Amino acid sequence: MTTSSSTGPARAATRERIEELSEGNAFYLEELVREAAQGGEVGRSEGVLSMVQGRIDALGSDAHATVLRAAVMGPVFHRGALEAMLPASAVAAGLAELRRSELAAPRASSRFSDDEEWIVRSELVTAAAYRTLAEPDRVHAHARVGHWLVAVGETELLAIAEHFVRGR
Repeated sequence: MTTSSSTGPARAATRERIEELSEGNAFYLEELVREAAQGGEVGRSEGVLSMVQGRIDALGSDAHATVLRAAVMGPVFHRGALEAMLPASAVAAGLAELRRSELAAPRASSRFSDDEEWIVRSELVTAAAYRTLAEPDRVHAHARVGHWLVAVGETELLAIAEHFVRGR
C-alpha cells in the first residue's frame, strides 16, 4: 500500500530498517520499535546490548541502581538480596519502575520463604546491566549476595561459592 503523505515513505523506511536490524529476533524488534516511538534514530546503537544499555541509563536512579545489583544474581533475583545492598526504600521504588518499564516482573512464588522473587524480562537486560556495574561495586555486590544466600539458608554451595569468589 502506498500513501501520498510525506510521512509515508519515512514510515516505510523506518519499518524496513527495524525489520532489517531485528534479524527476526522479537526482543530486538520490540526494542527498535520503542526507540523509533520515542523519536530516536533507529539503529544509532551499535548493538542490541547498547540499545538495552541506553534504556537502562534512562531509568531513574533507584531503578538504575536496582537493575545493576539485580544483574549480579542473574535473570532471577530476590528482593532481600537487593535490600542487602541498597536501602529498602530505593529497592521498592526501583522495582516499581522496573515493573512499569517491563524490564522485570515479580514471580508468583519464591524459592526463599518470606522473600519476593523477580525475573528480568531478558537475559540481554541482565548482560547489559552487569557490564555497566563498576568493578568495585560488582565485587561488593557479589560479596553481599553471598552473605545473604548464607543467611537465608541457601543449600546450593556452588551458588554461594561463586558469589564469594567473585566478591573478593
